[in-house]
Amino acid sequence: MGDGTAGPFEVERTSARRYVTRSMASHPVTSTQVLATLAELGEAARDSMRVRRYVDTETNRLMVEFTAEILADRLPPEQVTETTLVQFESPATWWEHFKQTYGGRWWLRPLVRRRPVRLERQQRAVKVTVDLRLFQAYPRAEVPAALGQSVSWAQLETRSEVL
Repeated sequence: MGDGTAGPFEVERTSARRYVTRSMASHPVTSTQVLATLAELGEAARDSMRVRRYVDTETNRLMVEFTAEILADRLPPEQVTETTLVQFESPATWWEHFKQTYGGRWWLRPLVRRRPVRLERQQRAVKVTVDLRLFQAYPRAEVPAALGQSVSWAQLETRSEVL
């Protein structure tokens, strides 16, 4: 936070000008880093802080989730659209697809060795649209007095379609 970036946060709107942020960091964080981050927050954010501990069943690690309410403004959304050509290979016929799918089986392996799967190169236009939900946050705000230094971040939503 000290460098003016918000880091990997998920934002949830709780009221007109208050948002809840959740750290989405998947890398280990030391207690020194946590304490340094907490020291940078304003008193209002520290007072609203909630801590939840749980064990992640996939990694078998103890996880600690810090949730705080911070003062934030929603900025006008932006939409970025770009079209690009994508090249890929696919089986030439349904039979080639069948050979590609089942070619490793004992009953089809000899045929695939003699006659390998024939692939066709194709090129398609893909249109990608990214919706940016922009926010201006004040993590050091002393409510209701001074706002402190602001932090900007964007939340991305993407969708793509083949033209």
